[in-house]
Amino acid sequence: MVFGCACTTLHFTIRRGLVQVAIEVEDRAQRSAITSYADDVRVTVAAPAARGEANNELLEFMGKVLGLRLSQMTLQRGWNNKSKLLVVCKILVLYP
Repeated sequence: MVFGCACTTLHFTIRRGLVQVAIEVEDRAQRSAITSYADDVRVTVAAPAARGEANNELLEFMGKVLGLRLSQMTLQRGWNNKSKLLVVCKILVLYP
């Protein structure tokens, strides 16, 4: 089953119980923040991209924002570039 949503233009996909969110990341920012969710989700992180620090900070930040544990999230795509695909699993999704 595939379910897509553009709720307040936040784009995500639910596929086989997994929530997939495409994210554009900017590293070396003053602080971690969601800067846009109009056309796509844009997140800034304070950590540099070197040695995967920005990826780790992104996962930690999104976990805090979404109220999830690190074990519930992974980056399926984008470990080496700014375009990421965050996959969230082990969540309860209620359909209206």
